Amino acid sequence: MIKVRQIVDGKEESIELDDTGTVGDAIDKTHKVEHGFVCASEQDVMSIDGKSNDHCKNTWWMISVNGNTMECSVHTFLKDNDVIEWKYVDCNLTTCAKCGKEFTCEISLGKHHCWCMDKPPVIPDKTLKGCVCEECLAKMPRA
Repeated sequence: MIKVRQIVDGKEESIELDDTGTVGDAIDKTHKVEHGFVCASEQDVMSIDGKSNDHCKNTWWMISVNGNTMECSVHTFLKDNDVIEWKYVDCNLTTCAKCGKEFTCEISLGKHHCWCMDKPPVIPDKTLKGCVCEECLAKMPRA
């Protein structure tokens, strides 16, 4: 048997699984899961506890194992003390490079115009790595 920690939408739980347990086994053991093929992904979780992926709203369940989102799926085998995290993510949101708050950036969504382009120009902060939210932009010195 192996013991893993699972975090689903911020709520943590401890789970025991067989030595060949997978991410999918863990979520199925403790939550009501609807399975199906999602887009071009091998992730086959359509909903957890009634909260569904929505391609129209661009909201999805994202999995990470030990902080790694790139190399895991429901088929990933687990080891003792692994940490699985399921987050329901709004992929339309960007994280502010200054305060960390999530906000909508139209450019990151592939559009040609964003709300920030309608604001007075500011002096660029070369230490920032990305866009800032409206509140942080308003506090920046004007050009």
